[in-house]
Amino acid sequence: MGGLSGMGAPLTALAGSFNPRSAANSALPGLRAPAGIVGIPLGALTVNSGPREVAAAIIHEAQRRGYSPYQTTAILADAIQESNLSPKAKSPNGLWESIFQQDASYPGRRNPNLAIAEFFNRLDKHGGPSSRDIWKSIFWLQQRPGDPSAEIAYARGRQEYLSEIQSKHGAAVGMYHEIIGAADAALGSQV
Repeated sequence: MGGLSGMGAPLTALAGSFNPRSAANSALPGLRAPAGIVGIPLGALTVNSGPREVAAAIIHEAQRRGYSPYQTTAILADAIQESNLSPKAKSPNGLWESIFQQDASYPGRRNPNLAIAEFFNRLDKHGGPSSRDIWKSIFWLQQRPGDPSAEIAYARGRQEYLSEIQSKHGAAVGMYHEIIGAADAALGSQV
């Protein structure tokens, strides 16, 4: 993960900020919201976009939709677990594709911009920014989206999946800090 040069799309720094919606989803020492909305807006990614670009787009979309920094890093952790942030990822059986390993019910799943947007559309319906436990909301969406709640999905599902995505949280936090730090530095140089 290098600097911002060569990303193929400019780092966007729009005015505004967001507030965490619950203490359970925002508590992590040293994890802070950036000065403004940062990252890459959806529409700028291609199937050849690299992990840093994909992470920057996920961060931007999470902020735009009101997810806390902690929730954003949980979403990044899921994307790292599912595809290592690769738009070209495909399961060995060919049933799941792209950044979040989506099935054929996801329209546009081969377009990374649409894949991210639809992931968020569905996560918004599975707890979204007001989720009491973002990890279980992600579990619910990814493992058992037809169940009536995150708790029921977890009770009925392959519970190891939760620890699998949580095991990527450290990498997600590191990437978040790298992207947010670069954005804050870019904002500081414009002042």
